[in-house]
Amino acid sequence: MAATTLVLLVTYSLFLLHVSTQRLEFQFRNQTNFNFTNCNRSAVPFYVTSLELHPDPVQLGELIVLGAAFVIEKDIGDNSRVEVELNLRLKTSKGYTELCEILGADKCHYNDLCEKLKTLMKRNTCPDFMKEKYHNNCSCPFLKGEYNIGRVPLFLPGLPFQLRGAFDITVNLQEKGTHIGCINLQFCITNCKPLSG
Repeated sequence: MAATTLVLLVTYSLFLLHVSTQRLEFQFRNQTNFNFTNCNRSAVPFYVTSLELHPDPVQLGELIVLGAAFVIEKDIGDNSRVEVELNLRLKTSKGYTELCEILGADKCHYNDLCEKLKTLMKRNTCPDFMKEKYHNNCSCPFLKGEYNIGRVPLFLPGLPFQLRGAFDITVNLQEKGTHIGCINLQFCITNCKPLSG
């Protein structure tokens, strides 16, 4: 599903783009429909300070532009698994539909993000700036530091069916059973009109 693909791209990009310092309420509000917040309840080693996504709303089958800044306060994925738990919701006229109940746990929980990135990098090329600026080959470990990824164009493939609506996605990250970061994303695909429910 395109929403899951977008979440994986954003999560992947966030790890590649790594953000800074140590608190929760950074938001980017220059866009109409796209919004993000760090949803941590305490200080964590990974958080986003800036995130932008264009166009707004996202159009499938076209280029999107993703920009991010984040901080990693300790090495992540160094000889340990990084777990990703997703909560995917689609806004309808009657509230929200929990997409993980429809898609299944395998689309909403990843036991080993590092292994997933390693597999992804076998089919794709890591951008040169990651290697040159951050000494990272788009895989674990992600070293402590401040990351600032300028606007990067990415192609989001179209689907054989129409996908549209307002999505609310929460990404929780854990390493060795310890919470290391949480980000909530709100964005629209095609348009923001809630589906009739």
